[in-house]
This record gives sequence, C-alpha cells and structure tokens, in this order.
Amino acid sequence: GLNHSFFYAGFVIGSLIAEKFIKKIGFSRTFIIFTLSYLITIIIQAMYINVYFWLPVRLLSGLCVGLIYIVIESWLVIDSTPLTRGKIISIYMLVFYASQSFSQVLFRFINIDTLSPFYLFGSIGAVALLPMLVLKKPKKLMVEEQKHNFKIKNLIISAPYAAIGAFSSGL
Repeated sequence: GLNHSFFYAGFVIGSLIAEKFIKKIGFSRTFIIFTLSYLITIIIQAMYINVYFWLPVRLLSGLCVGLIYIVIESWLVIDSTPLTRGKIISIYMLVFYASQSFSQVLFRFINIDTLSPFYLFGSIGAVALLPMLVLKKPKKLMVEEQKHNFKIKNLIISAPYAAIGAFSSGL
C-alpha cells in the first residue's frame, strides 16, 4: 500500500510540473529524459529489494510516469485536429488500458522470485524510446501560452458525472 501511495503521490507531482519541463525543453527532450529516469528507477529497484528503500524510488518513478503521460497526451491533443482529436485520444486510451491489462497477464509467465520482471519491464520501457531516437527530424511543437482560470469547483459543476466517475475510480 505504501509503495502504491508513494508512486501515485509522485504521479500527481509529475503531472503538475510537466508543463514547466515541456515549455523549457520541449516535448521530445522531456519524454526522453523522464523515460530514461524511469528506467533508472527500475534498475535501482532491482538492485536492492526492500520496501522502505523503494519508497523514495517509487515516488520518483511515479513522478516520471506522470510526466511521461502528460507529454504523450498533450502531444496527441496538440498534433490532432478538432475532427480527429476524439478518435486519436480514444485509440490512445484503448492501447493504454490494453497494455496495462496485458502487463498484468505477463506476470503469469515470468518468475517473480527473480529479477526477470525488472528486466522485462525495463526492456519494454527502453523500446518506448526508439521512435523518439530514430525520428530524423522531430516535429517542433510549441506550447501556447494560455491564461486559464481553472478551479476544481467549476469543473465539478460543469461535469458532475465525470467528477463522480473520476473520484470513484480513484477510490
């Protein structure tokens, strides 16, 4: 429970600070830096298996994953048109949830008493870097400065069922 809590605390922090990194170093570099950082957290966890040692590492890995998700989702939204945005995001979500489900199935076929899970999931993470590294000229996407007056209260009022659904799934 503590490990999950630390991971998701890091995830929230990563989600909140992602915009600063994207604005400062861009989508590609932010994705590469935090994917590599996440892979380092996997290696660190494999080196010493102890719940208390893992807590700060899980916080850092959650931060990296939160940042990576924001980069990917923002990139998809910015690079789509209003007509294709819904389709692109729905395909992304389908792939996202299918991969999460599939990763759980993989545990049936690997020995969790060895370092195999770390090697497997670290390798999958490394493969995620390949498209970024082999692109000849990554498309430059600029983050537009937008002034927004975002308040959670307004979000709940404007989309109460979505807020209830998000809160329930979080529980």
